[in-house]
Amino acid sequence: MAKEIKARGGIILTANPVRHIAQDGYGLAVYTDYAQVVGKYAVVAMPPHLSGRITYDPPLPPRRAQLTQRFPMGTTVKCIGLFKTPVSLETLDAARQTSTAALPPTAYR
Repeated sequence: MAKEIKARGGIILTANPVRHIAQDGYGLAVYTDYAQVVGKYAVVAMPPHLSGRITYDPPLPPRRAQLTQRFPMGTTVKCIGLFKTPVSLETLDAARQTSTAALPPTAYR
């Protein structure tokens, strides 16, 4: 996606956290500590608890604002299996399955 944005003449700002998004009938403005970017649309692609740190004008609907305040973050654990001999995905049935396990918080220490 970044390559396509740059190919179309767009820019990507890094190390510029969004602080405020203001929207009116003509479009929107996104404010960071160092820049102001205007456009028609914005995609806020971040976890709800972090998007709640952005201020919005007009304010978010109450239920959406409440979600950003109370939506808990999950925990993901990735496991990598190392085998002494090559194993194909066709013969390794577990590679085609997803499993979920609930562990107590003390398990991560």
